[in-house]
Amino acid sequence: TSALNPIQPYCFQGTPQPLWALAVSIYAFGGPFGTVLGRFKVGSKPKIMLCYTLFFLGGLLQSLAPTISGLVLGRLTCGVASGFSTAIVPVYLGEISPPRLRGAIGTVTQFACVVGILFTSTAALGMGEGREWRALLGLGAAIAGLGGMGVKGWIARRVIKELRGLRTDEEVEKEVCYIVAADESIRKKGESVSVSQLVAGEHGGTFLFVMTLHVAQQFCGINAVFYYSTYFFAGVVSDPLAGSIVVAAVNVLATWAALVLMDRCRRRTLVLVSAGGMLAAVAGILAFTYLPSLKACGNGPLLSVVAFVAFFEIGMGPIPWLLPGEILPPESVKVAVEACCQVNWFCNFIIGLTFPIMQENFGYMSFAPFGAVLLLTLVYAAWAMPENEGGMAIAASGEGMEALMMKMGKGSLGGGGGGEHGTGGGTGGGGEWGRSGGGGYGTLEGGGKKAVGGNGSVESYKNQQEVEWKRAMEIIQRDESLQFAFVHNASSRDKSNSGEKGSRWMPL
Repeated sequence: TSALNPIQPYCFQGTPQPLWALAVSIYAFGGPFGTVLGRFKVGSKPKIMLCYTLFFLGGLLQSLAPTISGLVLGRLTCGVASGFSTAIVPVYLGEISPPRLRGAIGTVTQFACVVGILFTSTAALGMGEGREWRALLGLGAAIAGLGGMGVKGWIARRVIKELRGLRTDEEVEKEVCYIVAADESIRKKGESVSVSQLVAGEHGGTFLFVMTLHVAQQFCGINAVFYYSTYFFAGVVSDPLAGSIVVAAVNVLATWAALVLMDRCRRRTLVLVSAGGMLAAVAGILAFTYLPSLKACGNGPLLSVVAFVAFFEIGMGPIPWLLPGEILPPESVKVAVEACCQVNWFCNFIIGLTFPIMQENFGYMSFAPFGAVLLLTLVYAAWAMPENEGGMAIAASGEGMEALMMKMGKGSLGGGGGGEHGTGGGTGGGGEWGRSGGGGYGTLEGGGKKAVGGNGSVESYKNQQEVEWKRAMEIIQRDESLQFAFVHNASSRDKSNSGEKGSRWMPL
């Protein structure tokens, strides 16, 4: 994302600022095209391999580029690869992750990105005006080559059988319940919906809110910092590159904190705190830059930018990506995420292309529009965002947990009416997908009218469980869009006990 930020003073010196801005922003221009590649109906392994190949080619083109045009082509290729990765990496991580770690591992993607930003900024220390910048850009190709050799496949049947041996019956049935119920919702309402159908439907307002949050994520100005911090720190701090490294280091720490907060705080609370904190940081940037009484604080703008980045990572950064799978029904998740990805990348491109022009003409006052966006976001989120701790997509489809468990045969196994003296129990009611309970004994009160059903036979239970597992495996093997919804809902249902043994999931 920000590989060109620390090497700007050395890479193709004398390049006009508009052309350099194009080289920076063309990365985001390629993103929407990459998300379209995620539609191909092939397994995760071929997609991951293609993604690594694109990253490898892009890194190689940048490293060997004879002119700025070659650099632009390499950045475009890496942008397509990055857009592709946003569509496939969450699914792949969910496939190879043990259930109790799936939510945390999903958020590690963002953590890996910010560590990469810190690495590129630090690696540029001591860089001269020679060809060292080519080696830095070539590292991307090397990492992609190594990563491609480590890609593993996945077989749903083995994974689920392993999972079955590791968890209690209650946890196992809940896991299957989520898969099967989501599939039921999709089959009843159609395999997918279009963007126009989603906007016009009952969840249109929710989708528009998620889309607005993605627009705000980019127009709040975060990538102006990641793309151009070395540029706009010049003349404000003594060492602009050191300032960029400080920002990148704080970014890593803030992302680590976000991993902890994400499962402990409500999404709405985090968004409000994040937007409010970023707004205060923008006010600090403007105050330290333009108020005579504060200009003496030499590191004031740097500290404000650090706060800006830190507040971004705890809310405005990760939450827009989590919300589609949490507050939209399963049949809408795939199209919603794809639409949000494309809008997000387009807004990213606009910021990358226009910020240098704004900075050149308005200086730090170019952060004022970002402050206006954050103020509007704060008001809109306070008014429209539902309170959410990490809900489930199937909850949005109208299926409550009680109803789902009833279908799985875990709800209300009430017995038949007892005899006059409460001794004769009837057959308990089973779930829609479950099995009937055995005969029970009526209580003595009221002539046994409060009869309670007993348990069904063990063999009946096991046979039905085999059927449910088989169906769940078939569902997630055939339906990648369901895998996507299932993965994105994992964080809310994987809060398992700390004493649980480690997983024996076996990717091949």
